[in-house]
Amino acid sequence: MFTYLLVLRVFPFTPNFFVNLASSFVGVQFTTSFVTALFGLVPYVYTTVTAGDTLRTLTELQQARGAASDGQKMTLADVMDGPTMAKLAVLALCLLIPSILKRWTDKGAAAGGNPGASQTDGKFKF
Repeated sequence: MFTYLLVLRVFPFTPNFFVNLASSFVGVQFTTSFVTALFGLVPYVYTTVTAGDTLRTLTELQQARGAASDGQKMTLADVMDGPTMAKLAVLALCLLIPSILKRWTDKGAAAGGNPGASQTDGKFKF
């Protein structure tokens, strides 16, 4: 249930009020709901704050270039710089951690405590 809620929180088109209401009707524990909201909404909040900051920077850059009137056009490099791309990549990798840990612990439980062993029942677990 944790992974499903986390995916619903990260997915930008899922209405959070619906997820909150449905979680209470389905019987999701408060701690699970809280942790998924905490970690699942961080990427969305970070992205919107970064987008706002980028728009502010672009507006200032546009005004500065307009005042100089040298005719330079804005490029993609003005928007997507290296540090921003690195932060988004790290954020995406951090979202994979719960799935990796779950698979690792599920494999360990199926093999009698050996996390490196593979499952033998042939079923794919989420």
